[in-house]
Amino acid sequence: MNALPCPSLAGFAAALRDPARPTPSALLGAEDDAGTQRFAVHRNNVAVALTTALAANHPVTVSLVGEEFFASMAQAFFREHPPTNPVLVACGDQFAPWVACFPPAAGLPYLADMARLEYAMVEMLENEAEQAIPPGTIEASLHAAIVPGRFHLQLQPALRVLHFDHGVVSLWLAHRDDGVDLPQVDVDRPEHCLLLPAADTVLTVPIDEATAGFITTVVRDGCLDEAAKAWAGTPTFNITQALGLLIRHRLITAWTFEAQQA
Repeated sequence: MNALPCPSLAGFAAALRDPARPTPSALLGAEDDAGTQRFAVHRNNVAVALTTALAANHPVTVSLVGEEFFASMAQAFFREHPPTNPVLVACGDQFAPWVACFPPAAGLPYLADMARLEYAMVEMLENEAEQAIPPGTIEASLHAAIVPGRFHLQLQPALRVLHFDHGVVSLWLAHRDDGVDLPQVDVDRPEHCLLLPAADTVLTVPIDEATAGFITTVVRDGCLDEAAKAWAGTPTFNITQALGLLIRHRLITAWTFEAQQA
């Protein structure tokens, strides 16, 4: 009896992901139909597992397009981007940019932003928030600083400031039943938000463009005064509200004051 040729691992994996590919010849014996049927079962199991993992990471994205369309989209995605990480929860790191170039989704230009927001939340779950400075300590420092100087602060290292071309933050909140009326969401309006790990969930805080820029500047330079000056000319920027947001959500982990030299 002649031994069947051994299929290449890459060819076998490609055939598992793509139903248009034929069953690897190495799996076909005298009963070709039986081999094809067995391989089809494995192919379906792989497709279901990958689609389920991707859908679990993107529940609102699924809701926006429907389960059937999402499944088709997921299978097309995995044909082009096979998983490289054995942890299925990490299998969608390239999904958002891929959606942006997926022709059948062109009618929903905000879909890629939604996928990016949801995957950022998945990544955030791997982080933990550091111990923050108690709000009262910061407020006391502010009142005590009666001499000229500069405040330097560090924010939560896991903090992420996200910018979107579309109103996906409000759209996500609407789908999560957080009090936003879905018909009132303007998906064509750019939005911004903060993401921060909080216990077993992710804190999602909508913010305006100026506050997003201010916090990004603080993260980069660490100087409260310089960040405030950089955004002081923006009509919508309010330093009191921006600083209150940092304190309220316990985003400040280190805080020092450098008195100005005479």
